Amino acid sequence: MKRCLSWGVLAAGLAAACCGPAMAQTPGALTYDTTKPIDVEADSLEVREEGRTAIFTGHVRAVQGDLKLTASEIRVYYRHDGAEEGLIARIDANGAVTISTKEETASGDWAIYDVDQKILTLGGAVEIQRGENTVKGQRLVLDLASGQTRIESGTGSGRVRGVFSPNTTEDGNATE
Repeated sequence: MKRCLSWGVLAAGLAAACCGPAMAQTPGALTYDTTKPIDVEADSLEVREEGRTAIFTGHVRAVQGDLKLTASEIRVYYRHDGAEEGLIARIDANGAVTISTKEETASGDWAIYDVDQKILTLGGAVEIQRGENTVKGQRLVLDLASGQTRIESGTGSGRVRGVFSPNTTEDGNATE
């Protein structure tokens, strides 16, 4: 149960990071059932017992309900001591990382989820999109404990940029 929940938190965290309150137009839109099974597909899987690591490589696709994570590689690091042995400690995703739901998409070059700290970081050419709204930066940090989201520009890489479209009706008129 904790393994599924941890994986679900990673996906939900990236999806929820879709600009925080600035894009939270539909209350409850990011809720989903973390008890659903996680379907993981990859070209290969390598398990390293000594390092307590599972490495999925090649066109990795993980789906839990309406959440989808794609990457070139996902590394899952398991605890190797004490009562929590075998539980997930950290998840790294590398290479064209994308997390998506029906409403939003977050993408970057890499992602790290630190289970203990409840900190999810997405980095390298980060783009978060919900509908026509988009935010771009070099690093997104989401503190799952506090709910605080921060998008950073990175050193020498320009500024954080957001483009927000007003709500419109089918005839193109703005809604209130």
